[in-house]
Amino acid sequence: MDWFGLFLGWVPLWVWITLTVLAAIPILYFFGPILLPIWRMLPTWLQALLLGIGAAMLAWAGGRHIGAKRERDEQKRREANAIRNRAEVDQDVGNLSEKDTRDRLNRWNRD
Repeated sequence: MDWFGLFLGWVPLWVWITLTVLAAIPILYFFGPILLPIWRMLPTWLQALLLGIGAAMLAWAGGRHIGAKRERDEQKRREANAIRNRAEVDQDVGNLSEKDTRDRLNRWNRD
C-alpha cells in the first residue's frame, strides 16, 4: 500500500470532514464573489459532473474508512479467538500425563 492510502485509512473520517469544512469556509468567504459567477457560467452538465466527482470522492473515502474499521474489528476478533484457543491448548497440555505428552510429541518428531 502506498503512503497516501495508509495515511488516508489511518486518519478518521470525521477529521477529513472537519478539515474540508474548515478549509471551505474561508475559501467561500474570500473567493465566493469570484467563484460564484464562474460556477454560474459553467454549463449545467459540467456542474453536474463536478458535483458527481465530489460525491464519488466522498463515497470512496467513506467506504474506505468503513472498510478499514471493519477490518480492524475483525482482526481484534481473530486475535481474541487465537488467545482463547492458545489458553485452551495450554490447559489441555498442562493436564496431560508425562506419557501422553511424550506420545503427542513423538507424532511431530521425525525419525
